[in-house]
Amino acid sequence: QLDHLARHYQICPLAQIVRGLAGEQPLPDRAVALTFDDGYANNAEVVAPLLRARGLPATFFLTTGFLDGTHAPWWYRMRAVTPPPEQETLAARLKSLSNEQREAEVRALETAAPGGPPRVSYPFMTWDQARALARQGFELAAHTVSHPSLAHESEERMAVEIADSVARVARATGCAPLVFSYPYGRPADLTDAGCAAVRASGCRAAVTTTEGWNVPGGDLCRLRRLNVTGHHRGAAFTALVSGLRGWLPS
Repeated sequence: QLDHLARHYQICPLAQIVRGLAGEQPLPDRAVALTFDDGYANNAEVVAPLLRARGLPATFFLTTGFLDGTHAPWWYRMRAVTPPPEQETLAARLKSLSNEQREAEVRALETAAPGGPPRVSYPFMTWDQARALARQGFELAAHTVSHPSLAHESEERMAVEIADSVARVARATGCAPLVFSYPYGRPADLTDAGCAAVRASGCRAAVTTTEGWNVPGGDLCRLRRLNVTGHHRGAAFTALVSGLRGWLPS
């Protein structure tokens, strides 16, 4: 996938994309930015070496509480006590709750069907690994403290989640984040108050998971992305990034 992108597109730092969309500098044709959410250790151990070997820039959005060890992903706890056929439907519902509501539901699941300790399929990177990424020239940015759906939190809690994560990344890595990434990133997870909190934190822009492309003059706090999953192999990946998929019958 990286080789395909390098052959057919111009891979740019996300900061350059933001400046181009803001009309401050021209963007090359077929400009693409690479972004990775959450702060998983495999970003540093697997992805970064592949990027460095090709000279490609990227942005890593860090959930700061996961790196600090003060918070843990609810999805691992949920999977430990939920049969696999039910996990996808349950996860979709839990995403749309506040942290407080979600914690109560996960605890109830753990009480009703106690299991062993959650299996952590993908651990999170350390701050030493994050700092190493920064030294290698990669952009480090913020993805909240605890990974909530911000629209389902109070405006005060929302602002704290955003501002504290931005400040933590800056303090720990020396990189003042320019762009923020909304957890889950669906329209239902975003509000105008959240966009205002992003700007108040010092960030110029924010990315969503709404699929699509970005053009100059659009809302910098609701940037679209293409979500690449394990299903996007071969022609499926080519169709996704080229826009061809939108013309194909479902």
